[in-house]
Amino acid sequence: MSLINVAAQLALSGKKVLVVDFDLEAPGLTTFDITSTHQDSKGVVEYVAAYRETGESPDVSDFIYVAKEFSEKGSLWVMPAGRQDSGYSSRLNSIDWQELYQNEDGYIFFEDLKKQWKDTIQPDYVFIDSRTGHSDVEGICTRQLPDAVCLLFFPNEQNLVGLKTVARNIRYQSEIDKQLRDPIYLHFAVSNVPDLDDEEGILENTLLKFQRELNYEELSASIRHYNSLSLLDQEIFSIKRPKSRLAREYSSLAESIVRENLADRSAALKFLKQTIKSLRGQSEASTYLLEKTEKVILHFPGDPEISYLVALVYEAIGRAVDALNLLSRRFHWDAAALAVRSRINYRLGNREGALSDIQEMLNTGGAKFLPFLDAISYIPQLDEKLYRLVPGSPALMSLSAKERYFAATEIDEGVAQIAVKAEILKQLKDEGSASDEILGELALTFIGLGRFSEAVEILEPLAESEGGIADYFNLAMADWGRSGHPDTSIFTNVAELDKAGARRGAAANYLECLAITFAVLNEQTEALECLAQARIQMRSQQRREFSAWSYTKVSSTEFMEHLNEIEKSIHERTLNPRVFAKPDFLNLH
Repeated sequence: MSLINVAAQLALSGKKVLVVDFDLEAPGLTTFDITSTHQDSKGVVEYVAAYRETGESPDVSDFIYVAKEFSEKGSLWVMPAGRQDSGYSSRLNSIDWQELYQNEDGYIFFEDLKKQWKDTIQPDYVFIDSRTGHSDVEGICTRQLPDAVCLLFFPNEQNLVGLKTVARNIRYQSEIDKQLRDPIYLHFAVSNVPDLDDEEGILENTLLKFQRELNYEELSASIRHYNSLSLLDQEIFSIKRPKSRLAREYSSLAESIVRENLADRSAALKFLKQTIKSLRGQSEASTYLLEKTEKVILHFPGDPEISYLVALVYEAIGRAVDALNLLSRRFHWDAAALAVRSRINYRLGNREGALSDIQEMLNTGGAKFLPFLDAISYIPQLDEKLYRLVPGSPALMSLSAKERYFAATEIDEGVAQIAVKAEILKQLKDEGSASDEILGELALTFIGLGRFSEAVEILEPLAESEGGIADYFNLAMADWGRSGHPDTSIFTNVAELDKAGARRGAAANYLECLAITFAVLNEQTEALECLAQARIQMRSQQRREFSAWSYTKVSSTEFMEHLNEIEKSIHERTLNPRVFAKPDFLNLH
């Protein structure tokens, strides 16, 4: 029941799944509607019997059939136990399993069966239903054929005794074979659990005992008893009743199985993303995580996305050269990978490589915001002319409008960068995706570039439509730059809006704007007081700050210099902000 429901879950998700009925003494997989279409089909018993008779492995395609094809390219295939006729028992009893292994190369025979499954239908998953407890074929199903074994159990003492033996044998065999293959992963799932209150902790204590004696970290799933007459009809809940509690519990088991299968691309991607997240702020990874990461890249050597994520893992733990080697493979890298490659090259001191990577990145789509932002931050140290390639570049245009806006706000270290910033913001405006916030930022940029008339065109409607103090101040500055003299009526609006008490605990930039405002209005005492408060604020921070004196972001040291210049101009009554003294060398209309 669990096997067919989990198999159906994966087939519904687009996987090709083969189910094999190796419970030869009590076969049951073909009793479900979805698998019962070929009741007379040959299966495992006939396959083994044919081999013993001829000494050659038969063609497995004669012993399997497709039971159901789903959307998303998923399908369910079946290799039954055998033809359920009057001769089934005699055919089964004629097989001497010990003789098969000792004298008839049984191990090689079943290895060939695995290879034929792969070559014939290329399944994503093979699920094998094995007989409960000990039998002649138990070792085939739990120690030779599988990559993982799911042990379902009802939590009582009898099952614990049997499970301890089975689990011990699997782990022992994995230790013997560790040089030849990966260890067999053990999933433990408690099944048919009474759906009752556990007031006395009976179930809780029993499960703790199972966990301790079977040595597992956590259950892969917990499947509770389910009262439904549909179970009498062997209904596959994953297909017929996907929203039922039982289907959700089978889904949790399917997810646990997939999560540990690094050959499943979706599981590999999820593992790598979780690993990258867990490594933030760390300088090393556990041996377990590194081993799993190495396995992923072996499973997907030609997958660019996998290589990119593994490179991020390597970079996070200081293996920059290994990361760069992965990203140097001849894939068609998107902008996100090229951005990371430029960062690694830059940090390794390979300026030429970093420069080439950034140029290629800008001309490639598929950018991710943070790597893109990181990459363009190296441009001033490499070649500032590269900024000219940013506006309208395929990399930038592959970001969302919001991301492009935030990227623009980070380009602000000089007039050349501000010109690039203006182009990006103007593109957003022309696309019709500009909010008041973006328009306000564009106006600031135009003022910084001396394009005062364009700034006024933006700021006048913003100020008139319930504009705040920032809109009125920037409008006052833009109008001043355009006309050559300050309009005291606009600055008066700024001063009146300040009376709401916003000055308490205000940022240094806000206080600087007020100092300029009061200086224009000849309120010298107020202006000097604002300057004093701004100095106090700046002494407590080291970050860059936007200066209304130059309309650029400047260092804390430069900001203090601007405050000194404002104070000097107040005393000398020669108020002339730096932004108005800029030469008209960047008229980039």
